[in-house]
Formats: sequence, C-alpha cells, structure tokens
Amino acid sequence: MTDWDSWLLFYRPLSARQTAPGAALPLLSGPSYHALQAGDFVGAVAAASAEGILQDVTPFDIAAPSADIEKAIRGSLEKYISNRGEEAKSSALLFGVSAFLAATVDGWVGPALASPVPPQFTGVEADKVQRFATDALTTDGEAMYAKTPSAAYLFLARAILVLSHDLIATCPTAALWASRCVYAHQQHLDRTSSTLHAELGRLDALVQQSLDSIPTAIRACVHLEAAVHSYFFREVAAANDAIERARDAAGLSVQLSGAMGKRTKFQLREIAQLRLEATSASADAAAIIPDDHLPQDVPLDDDTLLPSIKFAEDGAPARLTPLEQAVVLGLCTNVRNTNPRHGLTSEEMLPYLTYVASQPLAWALQTMALLGRSRLEEERTRTMMRSLLQMQSLADDFPKPSPPALERLQWLFCVAMPPLWKRLHELGRRYMALGVPRDALPIFEKLELWNDLIDCLQILQQDGRAEEIVRQRLEVDPTPVLWCVLGDLTRNEEHYQTAWELSKHRSSRAMRSLGYFLLRRAEKTKELGTIDADTYKRAAEAFEKCTALNVLQADVWFSLGCCALRIEDYPLAARAFRHRVDIDPDDHESWNNLANALIKCGHKPRAYLALKEALKWDFENWKVWENLCAVSVDIGAFRDVIYAMERIMEIKKTFADHEILNILVRAIGEGITDAEGTSAGGLVPVLVAMLDRLPGVKVNDHRVWSAAAIGYGHAGDARRALDCRRNAHRDARQAAGWEKSAPLLRDVLTTGIAVVQGYIASGADTDLGSARLMVRSLTAAAAASPHAEDPVIASLRNELAELAAALKK
Repeated sequence: MTDWDSWLLFYRPLSARQTAPGAALPLLSGPSYHALQAGDFVGAVAAASAEGILQDVTPFDIAAPSADIEKAIRGSLEKYISNRGEEAKSSALLFGVSAFLAATVDGWVGPALASPVPPQFTGVEADKVQRFATDALTTDGEAMYAKTPSAAYLFLARAILVLSHDLIATCPTAALWASRCVYAHQQHLDRTSSTLHAELGRLDALVQQSLDSIPTAIRACVHLEAAVHSYFFREVAAANDAIERARDAAGLSVQLSGAMGKRTKFQLREIAQLRLEATSASADAAAIIPDDHLPQDVPLDDDTLLPSIKFAEDGAPARLTPLEQAVVLGLCTNVRNTNPRHGLTSEEMLPYLTYVASQPLAWALQTMALLGRSRLEEERTRTMMRSLLQMQSLADDFPKPSPPALERLQWLFCVAMPPLWKRLHELGRRYMALGVPRDALPIFEKLELWNDLIDCLQILQQDGRAEEIVRQRLEVDPTPVLWCVLGDLTRNEEHYQTAWELSKHRSSRAMRSLGYFLLRRAEKTKELGTIDADTYKRAAEAFEKCTALNVLQADVWFSLGCCALRIEDYPLAARAFRHRVDIDPDDHESWNNLANALIKCGHKPRAYLALKEALKWDFENWKVWENLCAVSVDIGAFRDVIYAMERIMEIKKTFADHEILNILVRAIGEGITDAEGTSAGGLVPVLVAMLDRLPGVKVNDHRVWSAAAIGYGHAGDARRALDCRRNAHRDARQAAGWEKSAPLLRDVLTTGIAVVQGYIASGADTDLGSARLMVRSLTAAAAASPHAEDPVIASLRNELAELAAALKK
C-alpha cells in the first residue's frame, strides 16, 4: 500500500513524509508519532500532551460545564497552531486520531485499554470521569450508553476532530476522521440524533469533494464508509448508490447464480442452490492469514445438514482482496435493506457471507462475515445453536492479545460492525430467545442494560429483585435513565417526571417513556368503550417535548400522530406522520394515516399523493386501495379510480362500492374534465375492461350491477347492460322478507322495471315475453304488499301499469 493508503484508512501508520498526489503534509516525527506507529494510542495521547498540545488547559476541571471545557480545548488548539504553524495542524490531527482510536480499540476491537482515562483528567476518579464524559456526549436528549468504553477518549477526540475541525481542515483527511468520530459517537447513543446526522452529512460531503485527488481503490473505501453511515440512518437509496460506486471503483464483478448441489447428508438428488460468483480485478491473489490470528468459524454440528452446501462442480472460488471482500459485505447489506424480511432474502444474503467467511483475510471482515451469518442462522432450528456459539466465540475474541489492535483496525470503518457492548447485548437477547434467561442475566447485569435485565428477571419471576436492583443503583448514582426504568417497573408516572427534572428538561427518554405510559393507559380505556381525550392530549404533549429535543425518532412521531388522530387534532397528526415518513419512507401505515389526516384537513390532492406512496410499500393492502379510490374520485383522477377498483377486486375477490362506481360512470357519461385536464369520456374502454371483471368476483350489493349497466350503456353494449340489470334484480330479490319491507320492495320494483325497459328496448320476441311475465309478477307482489299505498311504491306501480299497457301494443 502507498503512504496515502496508510494515512487515509489507517491500516498502517504514515511514513516519514506524505507523498499523496495533490496533497502534502509536513514531516511527522516525535514520540507521539512513533507511539501511533506502534499502535500504542494511549501512549500517543500521553506523548502529545507532553509535547505541549492542550498543556495550558489540563488537567480538566470536570466540575465545570462540558461546553466550557470544549471551548478551552479549542482555544488551546488555536494558540498551539498559531505559535507553531502548519506543522501543528498535523500534530493536532494526530492527537485527535490517537484519542479516537484509543476509544475505538476499547469499544470495538479490543483488547481493552489498561487505563480508560486520558492524562488530561489526571487526579480525577475514573467513575467521575466516565460520568462526566457520558453526560457531555449526550446529544439531543439521547443518553450516551453509561458504560461506553473510554468515553473520555471519545470526548477528547470529538472536541478536537469535530468541534475544532475548522482549525485542522486543511489536513487532507481531517474530514474523514471527523466523520468516523461522529459515527462512533452515534453508535453509543440511545437513539439516532438529528444533530449528529446533520454533522455526519456535512462531513461526508466534505470527504466526497476530495475524491478526485485520491487513488481509485481508496475512493472505493470512502464510498463504503459513506454507505455504512447512510444505512445506519435508513437512507437506503443513498447507501445503495454509494455501494454501487464502491463496486465500480474496486472493479469487482459479482453475481448470484444457480448451481446443482446438496445441502443435507442424506440427500440423494442434487437440486439447484444459490452461489456467488465473483471476479477480482486484482492480479495478485490475497495471501490467506493463518486461522489462529482471526476469529474462528464454529463448525456446524447437525445430524442432517452439511456444514456447507456441496456443489456438484466444487471448484475453488476466486480469491478476493480485502477491499473486494468489504464490497461483497456491503452488497450483502444492500440485499437486506432493499428486500422484505423474508426467508428468501436470507437465502440470497447467505452466499455473500459464506464467500467472505471462506477466505479469512482481515479481522474486521472475518468478524463481520461470521456475525452476519450468525444473524441469519438464528432463524432456523437446525442452525440456531451454531449461531449462538458463533456469537459467543466472537465475544470471546475481544480480550485476546492476538492479533494486535493495529491489525484489528484494518478495514473496520468499511463495514457496519457495532461496538462490543451492542454485540454482547445481541448475544444476551439470543440467549433469551432460546429460553435460557439465566445465561443472559450476567451479560445484562455487567453491561448495566437495565431494561433487558428487568425482562430477564420478570421471565424468571423475580420482579421484586428487579426493582430492588434499580433502587440500589439510584441510591449510588441517580440518573434519568434509572428513574425511567423504575417508572417502567412500578408504572408510576411520577418517576418519569423526576427523570425529566433531574435531566434539566434534556432527557428525551423521560418524555418518551411518559408518552408511551399515558398512551397505553388511554388505549386501555378506549378498549372499554371510552375515549380519554385528556390522557391522549397529555401523551401528545410528552411526545412533542421528546421530538423537540430530537426529531429523528420515527416511532415517537408515529405515536404522536396516533394521539392526534384520537383527539381529532388533524393538523398535528399530519405534521407527525409527515415527519415519520421523512425518516422511514417505507412505512405504508404512516403514509395511509398521513393521507387520512390530510383529508380531514381538506388537502385531498396531497392525500392522494400520500396514498400513492403508501401503495409503493404495501401494494396488496385493499384498505389503502379503497382509500385511494375514494380520494381519486374527489379530485377527478378517474383513471386511478378504475385501476383501484381492479386491484380491490383482485385482492378481495369481492366488490360493493356502488357509490363511487355510480359517480364514476356518471362522470364518464357526462364527459367531465378529469384531473389531467382531459374529458373523462375517453375512459369508456378502460371502464368496460374493469366492469368485465365483475362476474368473476362476489358482488355484495345489487346497486353495483345497476351502476355497471349504466357503464355498459355508455359503451353502447345493450346486451351486457341488460345482463347487469338482470343481475341487479336477482340480487335485490334475494334479500330476505323483501315483500314485507318497503325499502326492499322499492329496490325489487326499481330493478325489475329497469330489466323490463331493457327487454322492451331489445325488441326480441323472447325478451318481450319475459317482460310481460315480469310485469305481472311485480304488479302482483306490489299489490299484495302491506306497503302498497306507500307513495314511492304507488308511483312504481303506476309505472308498471304503463309498461304493461305498452307491452299490449
């Protein structure tokens, strides 16, 4: 690799002088730089401090507000750079990178640091430093994970790389390291942060601007990092685009294909299996690192399944470089995020992961491949045990001294590897899913993941112990999170208010938990038949306070919208669901709810567009099609009305919406101008094609057939119009007790008269004979009815008499 490669990705330290095209760095040397070369990041931070960086503001006074310390760090850096010139910018960048990598080693790859406290906090107890750093890193009301490893190093890195980025922005990779720092910060937060999302977007844009000056292979790595960031924030389109650019830059050709093979030990006949075919653009085959340096692939011990698919033509797959393997893992993530959660999606992802896992090249890549495979295998009975053992094996690798941290960091930023505590959390949840909460309990207790710990204790029927543990922790270290957990346990809303006040109105968790608590209470009351508007309103207020702190909370916006619908605050509901779909655009339910709120607000054209979006993500939902049908009629989108009716018939196999069908056929018959500015009369052929589907579905209302008869009449098809009239009359007569019910009798007479008129218009002898018989039958039924003197029925009897007279002629 070139010096530029090493500097940009930090696989190996930069040599004495930067030789990248289009960029130059001053000579780097000294104890801090040499410590960085050796992978001693803690030593590099200590050496940089000894060299004078931040010397005038250390040790930090953690009793002061964190913002004051961040300003002091920035002021000290400005002074340091001003006194020493351009070389000082590179030294400051290396200082920030060293602090960031120290936090990354302690939180992601291992082994753990001997001291999680930087020298800038000398003389302060480690627990107090940890509490200060996690409080300082809390963003948009989203709490930092309380036991974030080396949080003080991350605080220091953020203060230099992100908050003081403009001071070192001329260094070629300053924006890249800042974006990595922001992403690591986000990974340790309770929820996504709108502030960090904006910061990351700005920094990634700066990184993209420098792509023209760097080698193609490195450009691919930058695209991979951008994809990882976009995937985290559910920006699927942007992530997919970045993955494709990475593949193009790497020159990798990848495709899924089918090949004959066996999956089980006793399988006699080979069947088609999915496999991945890749063609490397590199002329040099990557050297395989010995297995004892990398995470071990736990073998599958099953009496039926083979350890891996045995293909009939079992040739060795093409060797890939680490960069190409990283692209393959990115493409695997692309499959997951662009397809529904389904067994077929898992089958499509597995070849990507198997391909990488079969060629161990780098610690981060091998870990990610095995972790991804483990996640897929947990869904299958025969592989779930291997899945659990593989997760445990990966967790056990963290404290091992080999391979060294510098080697583990290679390619880490190109894959979406979660920090260690999240991987352990996932392992604990896996134990719970398998029904062994006792094994999950020590994991959650060590990580201080209180919600999961409570779940375990409740499964073990130890609710009292759960509350006791939380109260004991509150006596030692009262935090807003613990008060919220106590509120969840005791179902006491006062504890959420205590958390809110303790956080000085900065804890989004407190208002989120309070909102959910009140919403559940209101929903229980609704189940009993009463709408508790006051509780819904209080829940909405809590959710609004929560979203005011952090707008990137899709589930909170959804809950706020539901509360607003309950209290009929439709503008608020529309705003809430609008935010929800901005964050999660594939949520069809939110699009549908947004449309309903917009309809209530009188914005039907916008509701129409919202429903069209909902159908992109839930094409088989007949309720959404019915809503689209109704809104399309109101705005004059008659072509969409017809298409919606066809989809409703396909999905439900029934049709009963006579009102909209009547409006549609009348609009087409009168040639009303539609939403596209053209006459609806031109839709007669499309209407007829839709009406032709009616005989194949169950029609639940005779008025549908009556409307269809009018539609066929517009097309000049008298025979099919007559058939529809007969169907309408038949369905009307099938209503029980129609002879004794005035409304039902009216329907029978009206549809019968329409049939008779059709027979007369036909003029055929058989039709006229049928008309005479029907007139006699209807006249007799009307005369025998107890409602014979009803004004409407009397009018219909007169019409029958006129038809009878006309038939005699």
